[in-house]
Amino acid sequence: MPPNNANLPSDTSVMAGGADANPDFRLNFTVEGGQQYVTGLFQWMTVLNVRGGMSPRASLLVTRYNGDLIGRPVGLFSDPLPAGKARQMAAQLDALAAATLPEASGGDINANTLRLNYRHGSRQISVEFNARSSELLKVISAGTNDLDALMSELLAKPEGAILVSVEKGADDLEGVRFRLRLTNIGTKDVIVADPRIVWAVSPVQRAFIQVASQPAQVRGTMEMPPIWESLGLEPAPRDVPDGGLTIRPKESLAVLSAPWRARAPGAFLAQAVWQDYVGPTRIDPLEIQPAVPKDPGPSEKAFVVRGAAFSSYLYFAMPKK
Repeated sequence: MPPNNANLPSDTSVMAGGADANPDFRLNFTVEGGQQYVTGLFQWMTVLNVRGGMSPRASLLVTRYNGDLIGRPVGLFSDPLPAGKARQMAAQLDALAAATLPEASGGDINANTLRLNYRHGSRQISVEFNARSSELLKVISAGTNDLDALMSELLAKPEGAILVSVEKGADDLEGVRFRLRLTNIGTKDVIVADPRIVWAVSPVQRAFIQVASQPAQVRGTMEMPPIWESLGLEPAPRDVPDGGLTIRPKESLAVLSAPWRARAPGAFLAQAVWQDYVGPTRIDPLEIQPAVPKDPGPSEKAFVVRGAAFSSYLYFAMPKK
């Protein structure tokens, strides 16, 4: 899953391998969990691609965060990789490639699947293991202790990523309408499926608003989770093709919810939920990047953001009328 921001120390002892000045290597590190979709994406998925050579670069794909963390962007993140960092990474992985790796035994079939593929000349690593294959994981972690830090750094470099937020709109005779907003926080155009269109093959909504009374907090007791009431979005105009909507950098797409009425005055909270692993169903795949990029890019093609994201909570009050 996305990195836990652990800042592990580098093992400088592996630097003695003497990597060349610009090691031309390729690295792919993938973590997969949950359901797999027709796009090749998994419900929880992290894909790190790194390229060495004369123009080192790294990219990170995130579809969803463990624990469904709120207020976090999902999509594609990328940045050039400093030459010194590329050399250090290659030295660590070269040393790991020369080691004898334990069998990927044990583990838990319900845990995440991890794949590490590395190629640098004749040095290669290709291993699939389980997040609870303790012996192999211990050895792999010792040789890849820069990857967590790199993934954390990439999360601050969005290329094609969206942030989901919610706003309280007008309160009229029909009730309160909330506004779900998808903001492109990256540097390039992104495409998203129109969240108002429900895919005919699946009744699951691509996005919705959920509202709840703020749980009462009693000192010394565990806070109760909200009891959510789900609101759909306003319907899309009839006969609108599911061809995707483009969001330019720093711009956003906003959609209103169906009206909501409070049963009684009080304190409430609202959250926007976006979830779409398929994307637009009427879009030319040759005109967009692959759902799971194989190379850190950069690419001239637009990226379709797919996955799931949860807005931060919006707290508000409904007075007596």
